[in-house]
Amino acid sequence: MKASAFALLRRVWIPPKRVFRHLHFEGPSETSFHGRSFTLFNAGTWIENTLFWEGIGTGWERVSLQVWARLAERAQVVLDVGANTGVYATVASAINPAAKVLAFEPNPDFSRAIDRCNELNGFK
Repeated sequence: MKASAFALLRRVWIPPKRVFRHLHFEGPSETSFHGRSFTLFNAGTWIENTLFWEGIGTGWERVSLQVWARLAERAQVVLDVGANTGVYATVASAINPAAKVLAFEPNPDFSRAIDRCNELNGFK
C-alpha cells in the first residue's frame, strides 16, 4: 500500500531528502533509465529509497550508473560482483536484454531482492 501511495505522491511532489529518507517501503516500483522502463524491487534500503524518490541517474551514483549503462549497451556478458540488491544488474538487463547478466551477492536477503527484480521484469 505504501508503494502505491508514495508513487502517487511522487507524481505531484518530491519531498526533500530529510523527509523522504523516512518514507521507505518494500516492494516493486516502476522506473526508467536510458529510455528503458523496468521494475526495481525495493528491499527497503536507503539505496532503493533514494532511487525511488530521486530517480536513477540523477543522484545516487549518477556518474557510475551512466558509465555502466553505456558499457552494458554493447556487452555480451555483464558481471555484477557484490550486487547488493541488484540495481546495476537490473539496469544492465534492461539496457541490453541480449547480454548475459550475472549478479553475485552473498547476503541471502539481497540475493532474494535480485531474484524478485528478475521475476518482475522477466529477466532470466
